[in-house]
Amino acid sequence: MIKHMNFPLVKSLIQKYFKDASLIVSSQIIGAIVNLITLPIILSRLSINDFGSFQFALAIQSWLVLFTASNITLGAKRGIANNKEGTLLFAFFYRSRFFVAAALINVLISIVLLYFNKETLGIISLIVSGYTLFGYLPQVSYAEYLVGKKDFKSFFAWQTTSSIIISVASLISAIATKNIFVFAAVQIGATILTNVLALIYIIIKHNLYASYKNKEIDEGCKKYGLKLIPMEILLGTSNQLSNFLIGPFLGLSSLAVFSIAAKMDTAFRGVLRVSYNLLYSDFAKEKYESLLENIKKHLATIVLFSLFATLICLFIGVFYIKMFLPEDYSPAISYIIIFVLAFPAFIIQSILRTAVDSGLRHKEVIFFTFFACFFRIGAMLILGYFFKIIGIVLALALATWLEFILYYLATINKEFFTKMLNEHTFISRIINKF
Repeated sequence: MIKHMNFPLVKSLIQKYFKDASLIVSSQIIGAIVNLITLPIILSRLSINDFGSFQFALAIQSWLVLFTASNITLGAKRGIANNKEGTLLFAFFYRSRFFVAAALINVLISIVLLYFNKETLGIISLIVSGYTLFGYLPQVSYAEYLVGKKDFKSFFAWQTTSSIIISVASLISAIATKNIFVFAAVQIGATILTNVLALIYIIIKHNLYASYKNKEIDEGCKKYGLKLIPMEILLGTSNQLSNFLIGPFLGLSSLAVFSIAAKMDTAFRGVLRVSYNLLYSDFAKEKYESLLENIKKHLATIVLFSLFATLICLFIGVFYIKMFLPEDYSPAISYIIIFVLAFPAFIIQSILRTAVDSGLRHKEVIFFTFFACFFRIGAMLILGYFFKIIGIVLALALATWLEFILYYLATINKEFFTKMLNEHTFISRIINKF
């Protein structure tokens, strides 16, 4: 493999992207380190059942967000990258109506939980509904704007400041009160405050309202996002299904342990998916076919990097859980090992997904996600039934590998994919419906 690597390419990529990559990765790493430092102390102050309740309330909130057309905000980056900066507020205002409805449903769920004497879960869910209404949309909006403009200095500053403030405030509340309600309220409140301030600052600094009023807008993001709502619901449901299977059927304490491994998996993936934020703006300006050819030529380099990154994540994950977390959370070691084994597939697929997303090719995204999600759901139900949490984690890892294979066949190995479509016309009919 090494003899096929293009070392001049590696050097040129380092020269071109090192500064921006350092800023993005540093913000992720600093946030992860702060979380890693504060998490053991927080877990030692809160009961495992209370922490599991908080994770379950967050799972409900995350599921409701699936109905808010997230890909409108993601697609807005294309317009922002091409200097149509009013696209940010266009996407923000359009999606706001969805969030009002989601927050009201979140409150209704909280009332139902309270009615059935699930007081802890109901009150926490009510607190979390505030994040649904006020915090989530500003958080994703300002981040996508900074990525679209390649303003990674501001991205680093706001992401780092936000993660530190939220983690430290959460830590202080847990130490001072040992109360899950105070902890949840402080964490949600700090999250809302930092994200709203970041969005207001960016709107004022870049005069985005004037751009919006002057119709400097790429409205293609709306069509892109609305078409992807069914896919988004399917994808998110398959991702959240693990929480809804573990919490009610295996216990909130089991969910608390699983959530630790899942959080580490998410943190690792946030760092490893740096290519998406780093390359999106440049990819959006290139022709799609030539983009795929360039990726194909340098695939060996990407594979080698993915294996190296996987080994580092594996060591960090196992060492951290074993050395720093309370004994009750030790089963998370097995879960994180399985999660990490899917990282080579995730890293390569992230680059391919960046190319597909930057071209707003919603048909491909829907097709790939459709099959991967149904596999993930089926695998979790079957493997979870027989092997409990280990089976659910294994299903999630296998789904990552399947999604990588689908992206690879449809982008890098297009000859095979085209032949498969010609031989199985029912697949072509599914794609054409989108």
